[in-house]
Amino acid sequence: MDDVLAVGTALVDILVGQVNQIPDPGDLKLVTQFGVATGGVASTFARDCARLGLATGLVASVGNDPLGELLIRELKSDGVRLRQIRHDERLATGGSVVLINSNGERSFLHLPGASIQIASPELVDVTKCRHLHLGGTPLLPEYDGPRGEALFRRARLHGVTTSFDTIMNESGWEQTRRLLPFTDIAMPSYEEAFLLTGYRDPADQAHFLLQAGARIAVVKLGSEGAWIADADRAFMAIPSEEIKAIDTTGAGEAFCAGFVYGLLFDWNLEKTAAFATACGSLATQAVGGPTAIESLEKVLKWLDRYPVTLRQI
Repeated sequence: MDDVLAVGTALVDILVGQVNQIPDPGDLKLVTQFGVATGGVASTFARDCARLGLATGLVASVGNDPLGELLIRELKSDGVRLRQIRHDERLATGGSVVLINSNGERSFLHLPGASIQIASPELVDVTKCRHLHLGGTPLLPEYDGPRGEALFRRARLHGVTTSFDTIMNESGWEQTRRLLPFTDIAMPSYEEAFLLTGYRDPADQAHFLLQAGARIAVVKLGSEGAWIADADRAFMAIPSEEIKAIDTTGAGEAFCAGFVYGLLFDWNLEKTAAFATACGSLATQAVGGPTAIESLEKVLKWLDRYPVTLRQI
């Protein structure tokens, strides 16, 4: 039995920093950071969950190539259980070139590749997990729409809690909305929440998510923390101002992993939000996705050193 089953994108990131301006064609620009790391909304979330001590399974797709082998090796090294990993013979392993500026903020050049060719929703066994997390909507063609809705509905029928994390895309959000009536935790970033809801104010975004059926609405606000609401209350979770980001890659996935951890251990919403925010801020302290989330103990020490402010709205 898995505590968490993550379904969605698994990628390889090429990380380049510091890049504050794209060079003109033919120009050369020296950088201070260059590396390769595993990425992807679902696979990064899965690695973080496993490092926190949760029994974590993953359903994803990679290419039959060296980058796919690297990704599988890294997942195994963190103890992620590879439940349904497709090795695509036609498409290369998906990936992103991540350009990191001097503030740790990122821009992306992205190739979906094999990452969106994951197993059909009907084949995902929700009877062998406590929580189902979908990572990468609305860039998951087979999961965005009625088939993803049916998967979340089936999970609910089996007593499995559900969540989703989104990825920036200009279209497809009407399909993601279909998940909301069967979602326990909706966790888009601010810009993604705007595309999902049509509202600019985080309060309105959260209200929309709740009215559409989500039990808990989370709007991730980057360095400003997160707006969190359920039927009874709304508040902001704000990280310490002392924290200076090195690289924000994977911070959102780390936040989601921390939030699901709290849900699974029946923590109250405030404790869960503080822990998730600590996971997200700690993830900014190293280059690459889950690099800084080494263990539950490290997150708890980080939270003790840099307390999270909870501001009631």
